[in-house]
Amino acid sequence: MKPKNILLIILFCLGSFLLNAQAFEYTYDAAGNRIARQEIVLKSASIDNSSTETKGIQQDAATKTVYNAVLGEMTISIYPNPTKGNLLVKIENATNLEEIEFKLIDMKGTIILMQENITESNSIDLYDQPQGTYILNIYSGKEFSSWKIIKE
Repeated sequence: MKPKNILLIILFCLGSFLLNAQAFEYTYDAAGNRIARQEIVLKSASIDNSSTETKGIQQDAATKTVYNAVLGEMTISIYPNPTKGNLLVKIENATNLEEIEFKLIDMKGTIILMQENITESNSIDLYDQPQGTYILNIYSGKEFSSWKIIKE
């Protein structure tokens, strides 16, 4: 096999691994025994890591997992993920909402949704989409944040 073909195979496998990456958060009792494991859906934060920080994960009042990230001076919150159909995207501290754009892409690379009229609270309807994994890209000028969205 040619070295070029081997390199392509390695890059393909690495890309597939990164798209399916998983992380787990563990809970321990006072004695140090693990008592719970929660899967965390991973996302990439940005190409420009100096301007994007991951804020983390929190629970809202209805015990839905909320994923947060900082993009420039904005705080982006996405929940619920996994979703059964309605995905909420909240943007705080945005200086110019006209610069923000959403693109929802399926795993084949097809753009499912492109939304430019962004508000502080946005709802993305996935009810008509099949179950699976999607990528939500949020663009703000030259920066962007990419999220792995799971439709149940």
